[in-house]
Amino acid sequence: MHQMSAPIQSQTRRTLLFGGIMSALPLWGWAATNPLWLDVQRAGERYRMNLLQSDGYKAAAWMLRDVQADNTVGQPDTHLLLRLALLQRWVAEHYGYCVFDITSGLRMPNTNAATEGAAHQSRHLPGPSLRFRAVDFIPRGVDLSKVHTLALHMPQSGVGLYDEHLHLDVRPQSARW
Repeated sequence: MHQMSAPIQSQTRRTLLFGGIMSALPLWGWAATNPLWLDVQRAGERYRMNLLQSDGYKAAAWMLRDVQADNTVGQPDTHLLLRLALLQRWVAEHYGYCVFDITSGLRMPNTNAATEGAAHQSRHLPGPSLRFRAVDFIPRGVDLSKVHTLALHMPQSGVGLYDEHLHLDVRPQSARW
């Protein structure tokens, strides 16, 4: 397992905090001084990263890449990463620690077209600068329905429960399926 927690330059940290994740944290001012951990695995790799550091964001982008499109790396929406990390924290507090096994993050148009049941306007698809707003994952070691119940409390999110995984995305109004 890789752990991304090395200190970064204050200028880089300031840019990341106030230009990205901190803009998503109006109610959680504690995040400026505390790490925001996300522990994910995919395709034999596992990273536990602090999203408030630039190398943490880069690791998250790598783990949410489109593995079917030559490992194309996009720019995950910072609000999406925040929700994913907070959900993981809630799961740990209520049911025990678990790793999120990423099944899909960024989907390039050809990958999305080849994905059964994928929406034509999926939030997995990249927008400008390859920014995307959705992730599918399996919580390892915790019942899927329990994590789904917690995810339903995420504001301005799309939350979908499937047989094998959960879907989480960022949107103006909440949606549930």
